[in-house]
Amino acid sequence: MTVGDLPYMSYQVSNEEAVRNAGDFIQAGMDAVKVEGCMVERVKAICDAGIMVMSHLGLTPHTRAKLGGYRVQGKTADQANVILDQALRLQDAGCTFPVSYTHLRAHETGRNLVCRLLLEK
Repeated sequence: MTVGDLPYMSYQVSNEEAVRNAGDFIQAGMDAVKVEGCMVERVKAICDAGIMVMSHLGLTPHTRAKLGGYRVQGKTADQANVILDQALRLQDAGCTFPVSYTHLRAHETGRNLVCRLLLEK
């Protein structure tokens, strides 16, 4: 499977632009597209167009400056729960791959994240 990483600002402006740009990636041979952050409306629009979506949560390289650089996200239970909530909202919107687990710290909430997403799928 090939996943095309939609560039910054190629999907943030509108649902229509997100679908058009994601469609360009599929026409170029990608099987799915990746977006960053909890952009539920955009993800739903892309999924409704029949395109599989991976959404990268936690450390998001496109917006790393806003996060203070490359820093591990989800260090506390509260932060991990925010990421979990985002992943579940994206999953409900149709996201095929709702989260990147790699940026969560290994504490109970992080372990529960994987279990809850698998059980609810």
